[in-house]
Amino acid sequence: METDKARGEWIDPRLGRTTVADWSEGWLGRLAHVQPKTRVGYESLLKTCVIPAFGTTPLARVEQPAVAAWVAEMRARGLSASRIRQAYRVLSSLMAAAVQGGYLARNPCTGIRLPRAARREAVLLTAAEVDRLAEAAGAYGTLVYLLAYGGLRWGEVAALRRRRCVLLRRRVEVAESASDVNGRLHYGPTKTFERRWVRLPDFLVERLARQLEVVGSDPDEFVFRGQRGAPLRYQSFRRAVWGRAVIDAGLSEGLTPHCLRHTCASLLVAGGADPVAVQRHLGHRDVTTTLNVYAGLFPNRLDEIATALDGLYRAAQSVG
Repeated sequence: METDKARGEWIDPRLGRTTVADWSEGWLGRLAHVQPKTRVGYESLLKTCVIPAFGTTPLARVEQPAVAAWVAEMRARGLSASRIRQAYRVLSSLMAAAVQGGYLARNPCTGIRLPRAARREAVLLTAAEVDRLAEAAGAYGTLVYLLAYGGLRWGEVAALRRRRCVLLRRRVEVAESASDVNGRLHYGPTKTFERRWVRLPDFLVERLARQLEVVGSDPDEFVFRGQRGAPLRYQSFRRAVWGRAVIDAGLSEGLTPHCLRHTCASLLVAGGADPVAVQRHLGHRDVTTTLNVYAGLFPNRLDEIATALDGLYRAAQSVG
């Protein structure tokens, strides 16, 4: 014990007797940085997956084999790989917080093998298909174009206010996001907690200027609202506008508003944008995220590189 103290590795065993359920309550209360929708997701995962398995277990008694068995049991129950990975991340995060708080010496979730989540192939539209969809969306055509060419997330479009549109500079500032949590709309920071400026093509600046003419002069007014003037909600928009517009445009019924963000990435790459430009336009936290999601969109230059290397070799041979 004295040696562990000298090394700074000693853990008071009384702290390790705290149950996972008790620790999780305090852990949730300290998550001031997460969005309301994320918090609700954590609460759901704790209630349905984590607490039933480990709630009465003291923190110090949660061991790696038990965590591995828990992951296997969820898979046997038929939970999706995505749901299992989400539940694991919640347990791992609260255990990591216990380590940082001096309740545990190590995180028992380290080294657990997780099922791979199948990545769905994104539905990408061409510029002509975006035109058809925007026309079919009627009064919401400008919103469709802003999703497809501005790359905004749905929550960012729903929270866009008049004062964020600086059309003389051909830009909109993305500084806020809306999330629907248990029937209530919450407005807060973006997914990455960062603001960004999005440069718009000229045609979209013109359309947005016409949209602002009917919005009103209040700088805090939302640029887009629901059909009856209420704040824009995702599910209501999909039922009232999106579904019919997709059918009328002759597009895949699996198309969602988020697919237009993927479409934006595709259009940017087709226009010659490099990974960093795509990252900044879409508001990814770093370029690694952009490459992980959209690597397949960027042109494969391996043949071109091999030809260049061959040229360097032959040039060196001719000099020799």
